[in-house]
Amino acid sequence: MGNKIGFIGSGKLLLDRAKSFGLYVVLIQKQSLASMEAIALADSVLLCDYDAADNKKMILDFLREQGIEKVLTLSEKALLAAAWINDELLCDTKNSTIAEIVKNKILMRDTLKGTPYGNVNYHAVHSANDLSQAAALLGFPFILKPSRGVGSENVHLVVDDKQLSTINVLQTLIAEQYIGGKEYSVEAFSVNGVHTVHAVTEKSLFDNEDSRFVEHGHVVSRENNDGQFFAAIDDFVCGFLSLIGIESGATHTEVKVDQSAIHIIESHNRVGGDSIPELVYHATGVDLYSLAIQDASGLPLDNTRKSVSNNSGILFFDFEPGQVSSLCGEQRVKLLPYVKDVSLPELINAPLSRPVDSFSRNGYVICSTPEDVKSKLDLCQILIKPIYI
Repeated sequence: MGNKIGFIGSGKLLLDRAKSFGLYVVLIQKQSLASMEAIALADSVLLCDYDAADNKKMILDFLREQGIEKVLTLSEKALLAAAWINDELLCDTKNSTIAEIVKNKILMRDTLKGTPYGNVNYHAVHSANDLSQAAALLGFPFILKPSRGVGSENVHLVVDDKQLSTINVLQTLIAEQYIGGKEYSVEAFSVNGVHTVHAVTEKSLFDNEDSRFVEHGHVVSRENNDGQFFAAIDDFVCGFLSLIGIESGATHTEVKVDQSAIHIIESHNRVGGDSIPELVYHATGVDLYSLAIQDASGLPLDNTRKSVSNNSGILFFDFEPGQVSSLCGEQRVKLLPYVKDVSLPELINAPLSRPVDSFSRNGYVICSTPEDVKSKLDLCQILIKPIYI
């Protein structure tokens, strides 16, 4: 398998890297999601719905014919499919078990119960009666969110009985104790059960009511990746990863730290979203995407942790709502020496609104500097100006 790799639900970002390693690349993708760029990079392609039970035999036959013994995905949408495929190819069940634990927030909490990592009170909510029980158990305020949700969608802070009475339970939810303090994401990579935390990323949220649980930005700083703080995070998260059975690959674990107590919020058996792998690379020189490809294809890899040499960060733009004719300032921002990337939506005579989840944000900028990166990000926000009608 050393010169081959199979991808499921992936695009150009991963396939381009795989080809640069000289690998024979096999791609399985849904037709509606397949890009011509990814198809052009692949040596062999199967377009099908990888979530459909009727396609399982065809997928496995295709991979075996291509000599693929393990598939890789870093896409949230394809994680469960990749897990069952790898279990079938390896005659195992652990991949599907782990994927379900990190996907199902209730199952994850149940798995952590009675351990040092189960220090968040919670209650499964399937009905209005369950919701009332959750309020009695947890008290106000508490967090209410879908048990299998992603992207900060439909996450609510329930503050009193009046708000409680307006909630309709239309899907399985989880109610969780509200934890104060700061939130961080922990980017790790594991090889043969040994976990290496490559970066601790500090998270910030939008400060308006409708966007209060939507990520506004992330920063990888020297301050949070050294000393006793990092050591405590490293020890806690590595213990958590071992407990849930992680042995190999990338993980993205969200924690909250309140008065030195660390709480697991959720975890994913993939890299973080919001361009966090790019921040890790700009800060440390470690490319989590390449590590994942090397691991899945059998190539040698260096999973040694590197120190943070540059502070790096991403900021998602926050604009006043209104009707705009366009956005200006992009070219000025691109000329700044510490700017690594800037992305703006195409807003031409269009309404501009604040985000309600991760998918409705209005562009971003990525910066990397040995200086204070937060001030650089804030300057970019100032320079990008909506022209209101």
